[in-house]
Amino acid sequence: MKAALKYFFLYALLVLAGFASLTVIYKIASYCIPGFTYSDKDMMDGSWLSSLSLMVASQLLPIYVFLKRKYTNYSFSFGYQFGDGFSKKQLYLWAAVASVGCLLFDIMMMMIFPVIDEWNILIFGEDSGPDTLNFIDIISGCMLAPLVEEAIFRGAIERRLLEKDWNPWFAIVISAIIFAIPHFSLYTLFFSCFGILVGWLYYRTRCIWPGILIHALYNSLAFVPGYIFSIFASSDALSEDDASLPLRTSIPLLLVGIALLYYSVKQIALLTKDRSPINVTATQTENSVSSI
Repeated sequence: MKAALKYFFLYALLVLAGFASLTVIYKIASYCIPGFTYSDKDMMDGSWLSSLSLMVASQLLPIYVFLKRKYTNYSFSFGYQFGDGFSKKQLYLWAAVASVGCLLFDIMMMMIFPVIDEWNILIFGEDSGPDTLNFIDIISGCMLAPLVEEAIFRGAIERRLLEKDWNPWFAIVISAIIFAIPHFSLYTLFFSCFGILVGWLYYRTRCIWPGILIHALYNSLAFVPGYIFSIFASSDALSEDDASLPLRTSIPLLLVGIALLYYSVKQIALLTKDRSPINVTATQTENSVSSI
């Protein structure tokens, strides 16, 4: 638990350090480069500059340090040997189906209970995020975020928790809660549920790539259609005031999401039912981690 918390606070400190360093660089540039202006509000205004800053500070810098210090890795190897009938292709296929089910569940829950949006605005303010997306946001959210967050929250934090002789669900839930903290809002509950899904998948395989697939598909299906719509509609708006579904549509879609999620999780559980740990010697990564 101690090492897992250290990883989280290290991640938080690296993000803060990244934003602080970029703020200093931009302020110096505003004095040295003619025509370049910068103020503190530019860091979170949804422009390409704020998107680039967010990507560097919250993704590129933390993952560079975690990989450099060997706190995590991107190994494609699974941590278990599986019995007859196991197929990596089927595992990744059902992981993809799980991402669709999870997204349908989340979206339909917010459609059925719009009060969640109202409470979120009341507590955290109208601007819970940028109203527009640019290409940097798409690259950051759909590609880099899954790679970075799964490597840190599952490949580093949850891995360390699973090394203890506790109930594995403790490690899964704690890592999901820690994962949800940076996304702080009323939607934290949804991030926690999503974190439990990918955390459980990591527990079953000891490999971050199935979770990366779920994460990347989830984010892509959530963001890309709106981004494409804004381009073809010649408008930056990603949402409309009347963008809602009647209950006769949203409830069946919610049930479809639950069914997809349930069946895909069941299939993954069956695929990974007969498993045995792969006995390997301590790696350099483990030695580096244990020295923290």
